[in-house]
Amino acid sequence: ASLTVIARGVYDSLYDIGDAFSDKFTVQEREKRKFEYKLREVYTDIALPPLSLRLGRQQVVWGETDNFRALDVINPLDLRWHWSRESWEDIRIPLWMVRAIYDIGKIGPLEESFAEAIWIPWDFQRGTTTTDPRLRARANSVVSNDQLFDLQTTVIDRKPDKGLESSQGGMRFKGIWRGIDFSLNYFFTFGDTGLKIRRDLAAQQPCPADAVCSVVNTVNPRSHVVGFAANYSEEKYTQAVFRVETALNTGVPVRLKSGIPRRFDKDNDSFETARRTVVMLAFDRTTWIRPLNKMRTFLIS
Repeated sequence: ASLTVIARGVYDSLYDIGDAFSDKFTVQEREKRKFEYKLREVYTDIALPPLSLRLGRQQVVWGETDNFRALDVINPLDLRWHWSRESWEDIRIPLWMVRAIYDIGKIGPLEESFAEAIWIPWDFQRGTTTTDPRLRARANSVVSNDQLFDLQTTVIDRKPDKGLESSQGGMRFKGIWRGIDFSLNYFFTFGDTGLKIRRDLAAQQPCPADAVCSVVNTVNPRSHVVGFAANYSEEKYTQAVFRVETALNTGVPVRLKSGIPRRFDKDNDSFETARRTVVMLAFDRTTWIRPLNKMRTFLIS
C-alpha cells in the first residue's frame, strides 16, 4: 500500500502590482482572491493482484479528448482560476471516491484488458466559474409592458445532499484489439445545474404592487452517460494517431422559452431535460518542420 498527498499554494500578484481591479473588489475580497491554500488530493493505493484499489480524494480521467468534455465528466471543473487555460489536472475538483481496477490481461482476441469501477458515495460538487465583478449582483428590476418593476427573487437550492441516495458511480472496460486501444464507458451522475421557475410558489408569496416576485429552484437532474473511446496508431502510411470519442448524456437541463405552449411545458416551470450526443474525431502527428526548428518536432493535432 502507498499514500499520496497533493497540496497546492497559489499567489496571484495581479491584485498587488496593478490598480485595474482596485475599484471592482473590496480589500477583503482582494486578499481572499490572491491567495489559495488547498489540499487537493489524498488517497491510498492498495495492490491485491489482480485487483488494485484507490481510496480517497482523487481525480479519474476517462476518454481521449483534449480540453473537450465528453467522457471526462467524473470530476467537475473549477474555472475560477484562469478559466480553462490551465492544465485540466490543475482545474479538476478532486472528489472522495473508491476506485477499483481488475486486471484481466489477455482474453480471446483482446490484450491488456481490465475492468474499472468507481463509486462516489456522497461527495457531489458543482462545477464553479467566475463572472465579471460588475455583474456579480443579482438583477433587481424588470420591465413589463413598458413599465419598470422591482424584481424580488427567492432562490431555493435543491442541490443533492450528502446521503447515499446521492451516490454516483460508473464502470468501464478497456482493452486492445488489433492495435486499437478502446474503452466502453458508463457513468451514473447528476446533470448540470438547471433552473425551475416556480410560479406556484411565487403566487403564494405576498408581493408589493410595484414589484414582480419570483421563486426558482436550482436543480441537478439525474444523468446517464454512456460512451465509447478509441485510439489507433497508424505507423505505415501516416505515422499518426487517430482518436474517436462519443458519449450520450441524459438529463441535460434545458431552459424553455417564455410563452411556450403549455403542452411543451407541462409542469409550467420553463424547465425540461434533454438527451445530448457528442462525437469527437481527431488525429495527432509528430512532424518535422525544419525551417522553423531544426532540433525539435511539432505536434500537429
